[in-house]
Amino acid sequence: MLTLNKLKIINDALISTGNNGVQVEYDGSDEWVAADVAFEGALAWTLERHPWKFAKATSVMARLPSSPDPRWDYAHARPADCLHIEAILSGTALVTDYAIFGDAICANFAEPLTAVYIRNPGDDKWPAGFVEALSVSIESRLYRALNEDPDEARRRARDAEEILAAVRTRSDQEEPRRAMFVSNLLRHRRGHGRRA
Repeated sequence: MLTLNKLKIINDALISTGNNGVQVEYDGSDEWVAADVAFEGALAWTLERHPWKFAKATSVMARLPSSPDPRWDYAHARPADCLHIEAILSGTALVTDYAIFGDAICANFAEPLTAVYIRNPGDDKWPAGFVEALSVSIESRLYRALNEDPDEARRRARDAEEILAAVRTRSDQEEPRRAMFVSNLLRHRRGHGRRA
């Protein structure tokens, strides 16, 4: 895991695209303005591309005083660091009937609900491959914004997709393997069982 150092990643992307680096954040330079927008956009895009294991979290949501929609009896506060809701649980049961209104998760459940979600994981929990894909995505955006080179921007965007595909595969391999379903008919054909 790496520390997500915004200034370092931005400077690496600026230099990789033939632009000048910046000494400090928010210096008002064209390089900083373009790179800051590129960083924020690329980070949001990269996090949204997959249900990343390193970014998955759960949190019991606090109940809000009222629901913003009269169709729902209760509302619960979306976790502050939530980027994307994957599931809502009541105890261990999956809740399938709910609606999201801004930062409120509305449902007809008075008891505390748990959100399973993708979060912004903070500055020190970023896999190296994810950071590489993020950097290449920033480069793509800088080629468009500062260098005015749409062809190179598209090429680097494709490169970012390829890196993400490899990182997603590694991330998914961290899950336990699921048992394969083998029908009785197939088992019989393979000679591993009897048909009744």
